[in-house]
Amino acid sequence: WKIKVDLPRAIKTNVLAQSISTDGGLTWAPWELVLDLPDVNASEPWILRSPDGKELLCLIRENGTRVSLQMTSTDEGATWSKPAPLPPGLYGDRHVARYDADGRLVICFRDTGRDSATKDHFIAWVGSYEDIKAMRDGLTTYTPTGLPESVLLPWVRLPLSMRPRRMKNPMVQRTNTPPT
Repeated sequence: WKIKVDLPRAIKTNVLAQSISTDGGLTWAPWELVLDLPDVNASEPWILRSPDGKELLCLIRENGTRVSLQMTSTDEGATWSKPAPLPPGLYGDRHVARYDADGRLVICFRDTGRDSATKDHFIAWVGSYEDIKAMRDGLTTYTPTGLPESVLLPWVRLPLSMRPRRMKNPMVQRTNTPPT
């Protein structure tokens, strides 16, 4: 969640705030400030749960340095760790994360890595929750969709090879017949 605070132009800041619902979204608690660092232009958070369900991981876009950030919470978002960089393979905008049927983490986003071969293109990062925690890069593949893809279908094997920019379609392989 993102809210902007009106401040003088000389002060550049974006804040991340959260509001929690305990009734499926019918009502919401008041906004609480989660992150406010004057020199960090944070936005577009995406929260995912660790495989064991005990930790939340927040992926954060950063518009100034283009070094995407992460924060964790072990108390359902009541408190958050200090922000730290994500692995370079996850530097980007509009992260959308899902676990596939094999337990791999699939994160689609627009790549903003300064030296990345897929800079400014939408890609899919495939790895594990532990890869992120250990600052390891996963595998990436080019997805020329213009938007992060977030649907994982059981009959599609994830593309695991880098796609050149000139290719028009992402590589997918059918693993069995789709449901009828």
